[in-house]
Amino acid sequence: MITTTCTLTFKDGTTVAGRVAVETPFDDAHVIYSGHVHRLPRKLAKTSPAVLRVMFRNLARELGAEINITDEGKFDVEE
Repeated sequence: MITTTCTLTFKDGTTVAGRVAVETPFDDAHVIYSGHVHRLPRKLAKTSPAVLRVMFRNLARELGAEINITDEGKFDVEE
């Protein structure tokens, strides 16, 4: 399982994060938001880690925020 967390840090120091945990790179999962979620002009209820990264990168550019992306865990590969 991989957990991807995207965090935006605004110039005033506040943060907002979105996190998804998936079993495979092709899965979608419910996004768990935390922090100052009201600062986000749009949110996705369910998505993949790749789409979450793209959305948060776009939001960082639009909102003038810094972005940090972390991936924890790994996918189990059966041979």
